[in-house]
Amino acid sequence: MSSDATMRAALARLLLRHRAGLLGYLFACLRNHDEAQQVLQELARTIAEGKGRLPAEHEFLSWARDNARAQILARGRFGQNQRPLDPVLVQRLSEAAVRIEAMRPAADYQAELLSCLEKVSVRGRLLLAMRHDPSVRDLAELARRLGRSIQETYALLKDVKTQLRNCVERRSAAKFDHGITRS
Repeated sequence: MSSDATMRAALARLLLRHRAGLLGYLFACLRNHDEAQQVLQELARTIAEGKGRLPAEHEFLSWARDNARAQILARGRFGQNQRPLDPVLVQRLSEAAVRIEAMRPAADYQAELLSCLEKVSVRGRLLLAMRHDPSVRDLAELARRLGRSIQETYALLKDVKTQLRNCVERRSAAKFDHGITRS
């Protein structure tokens, strides 16, 4: 395996490791899961095809956010996104993501999330798995598969996500004091 292929494989592993954090950042910017997934796929394609300058491993997260920000802004500029994007907002979200990652690595949150996920009911875990299944195009399709209305499905998902968020927040507060006051 050439050194370039080895580097691309290492970067692909880093993309998988940081997938959740990058998707969170992308969703915060785009407010649309499908578009966030598309941008993440473009990042993966960039790595796989070796387009442009690929970063060293220690620069990966910064490179990924910069690349994602450029794609987000291009979507807004070329009308692929129906909502106008404020470049300043996208830049601030990127800077906030860097600060948060510096305060506490995503791996810590992922470990807490996995621990909290074990506390969710089997039905709740199944619901989350179905929601993130690539074959489920949207919430309407998920609702159809569950035999429920879209509103009921949304409420069920919201309950599971709230349970996970509260669990992670409790575990984080117990382990670390970031000095951030919550309102």
